[in-house]
Amino acid sequence: WNLPFHKYSNDNYIRNLTQPMFTFRGHTGSIFAMDGPASASSNCSFQTFYTAGTEGSIFIWKLPDLSTANPYAQSGGANNLLGKWNAHKDVVWSLVMNSDNQHLLSLSADGTVKLWKHYDPESSQSIDLSSNLLGSIVYRTSNQKYIEIPTSAVWCSDKSSLLIAYITPLLGHFDQNNGKCKGVMKYEMHANQSGVEQQINKVVNHPSHSSLCITAHENRFIRFFDYNSCSNIHSMIAHTSSVSDITLSHDSNYLISGGHDGSIRCWDLRKYSCVFDVWVHRKKYDEAVLSVKHHPSMPIISTGGA
Repeated sequence: WNLPFHKYSNDNYIRNLTQPMFTFRGHTGSIFAMDGPASASSNCSFQTFYTAGTEGSIFIWKLPDLSTANPYAQSGGANNLLGKWNAHKDVVWSLVMNSDNQHLLSLSADGTVKLWKHYDPESSQSIDLSSNLLGSIVYRTSNQKYIEIPTSAVWCSDKSSLLIAYITPLLGHFDQNNGKCKGVMKYEMHANQSGVEQQINKVVNHPSHSSLCITAHENRFIRFFDYNSCSNIHSMIAHTSSVSDITLSHDSNYLISGGHDGSIRCWDLRKYSCVFDVWVHRKKYDEAVLSVKHHPSMPIISTGGA
């Protein structure tokens, strides 16, 4: 999509926004996840990005030169799909890119979190699944009978470990190199609610505080953890319904949360107080705000709703 932020006060802004610059086709089912290198200045090739969904596969795409791309021109049979990895046996919920170490995480309903090598089409690297799969993390319940289902993941500040959230609800700190759990966050559960009713929907890592992470929960809570000590620093009820997504502002002083009550709320992390509250989406099938994202350098928030 064309996002001319420098012209958003112009009358033509909305008209330009509603016209896609390019359309990628290849999926046969719903798409639930998309990610790629954060910027052209990162260590990764900026020309590649990934999508995944109900097929359980990760699709690898080449980004065309958008400055010369004609959205209305005939494709001539050309396709920007470089290939795909038949990565999982069930739906892929999330893809998380780490541009610093050129690794990609995929989270699936089959209970696995897999680590992939970023594919660079300009190198001699093979696109085969076996050449790019670096490892897999499977976390089992305490009695070893069931596999935990991951819901969200984020890279830690050291870039060599990661945090994975699960339905139960459980938040684990894992070593990237060997896949072993380094610790599990401890906090008070609600005895009158099942694990699914308390599940973690999103986890984010604070870039300025080396061991601080924040989680959004199904039971309306936002919680703050020190993942080195596995301790719960602070908990607060953030919405009148489930907290579906959270994102940090570009200066990391504010947290934006979205919930199924239809609102987004901005929180001052220095005071744990709500700065503003805006109703942005209507409910549909008991869901409202599904995703929230803050622009990396500008005071702009985008949301997706049911």
